[in-house]
Amino acid sequence: MPAWTRRKADWMLFFRFGELQFYSHPGRARSLCAFREVVLTDRDAFAKDANGWISGIIRTQTPKSMIEVIKIVNKEQKQIQVIAVLYGLGTLAKTGCTLSALAEKFDAASFESLATAVPRDVNYPFVRFDAEAVRLTLPITEACARKIVTDPATADSLKEIRALVKPAELVADDRGLSIVLGARGKPIHFTHIDPRPSVVKHEADLLRYAGNPDALALDPTNIPESIQKA
Repeated sequence: MPAWTRRKADWMLFFRFGELQFYSHPGRARSLCAFREVVLTDRDAFAKDANGWISGIIRTQTPKSMIEVIKIVNKEQKQIQVIAVLYGLGTLAKTGCTLSALAEKFDAASFESLATAVPRDVNYPFVRFDAEAVRLTLPITEACARKIVTDPATADSLKEIRALVKPAELVADDRGLSIVLGARGKPIHFTHIDPRPSVVKHEADLLRYAGNPDALALDPTNIPESIQKA
């Protein structure tokens, strides 16, 4: 089993999954959809584990090697996302690939900042939890981060991210470039649409399993925005 799939399996221990709620969406070719609430049970432990993993990867890189890795990821984005979908990581992979595309805009000083952000025995807080949000920070130069955030082309990248996860914002400050997921009073809502071709027989089998459901019924005070507009 590849190392990244073992890491994915380890991280699942930090989450508590609610039951699937099936609902129908007549506006989609695949009308059967599902909604599930997920709770991160130990934010501190998750952040510590994730930051140790990311820091360990960064320690093995030089500014030059990071540039080469980013070029490879961006060249192979389509294949990476196909594989990720098979492991249930489609949303995460798409978000990561979008950030990787932004990384091509990093200047030399920012790659140097990334390479030196992780001392030998101290992990950098790439993943940090605020009161009602999670922040993924890349410690590049503030000037480069602000240039990326204000670039009109970045709006298209942010639109791609928001199609998968909401709320989402890109922030530039003295810590670097951050993607912030979540906001006060709003749960983080991930969306995954299976890109594989529809198989009518499989759709019928799923409908029988789900009991041919009606529209999704949720607490009206806590309905994700994307479902409200569906």
